[in-house]
Amino acid sequence: MAYPGKEGWVGSLRLSAMRDGLQDFEYLWLLEKRMSEAKQRLGEDGSWLDPRQRPKELCQRVVQSFYEHTRDPKILLDTRRAVADEIEALDAAPLLVVQTSPPDGSITPAGPITVNIRGLITSGAKVTLNGKEVLPQNISPKGCFVEVRLITAKEPELVISAELDGKHAVAKRAFRVIE
Repeated sequence: MAYPGKEGWVGSLRLSAMRDGLQDFEYLWLLEKRMSEAKQRLGEDGSWLDPRQRPKELCQRVVQSFYEHTRDPKILLDTRRAVADEIEALDAAPLLVVQTSPPDGSITPAGPITVNIRGLITSGAKVTLNGKEVLPQNISPKGCFVEVRLITAKEPELVISAELDGKHAVAKRAFRVIE
């Protein structure tokens, strides 16, 4: 774990890897905690929000199963950045929290496949989904919205954006469509 050096202990690569893993775990835990707080603020309107879903989706970019994981450091670093960005976005305006069923990153058969989208925005924000405005009647007074969209092999990604007072928030959810 550590070796004696001229000016004290020197950490090993194993120690650095363990530290990185602990920091990753803490970031994911913090994202889940912040999502739980958002759910509590919503009360009954937030029954749809699963605080564990987004951290799991992000983890699966790196580790798909006990035996399958990426060896690409860029994917790992990009995922770490995405976790940090999502934690920070929970404090930014406008707020935009999105959950889909099936979850982001899911493998789906060739479509079209229906995706259920639920979200939370700052009250009064304008929401668009793949460039089309979400109708105001689909947004509750507390800022919860529900939409359904089809994805296909040609268009496997959903881009959800919220705009309020000239500020924007964007969430992307992509699916792996098998033809």
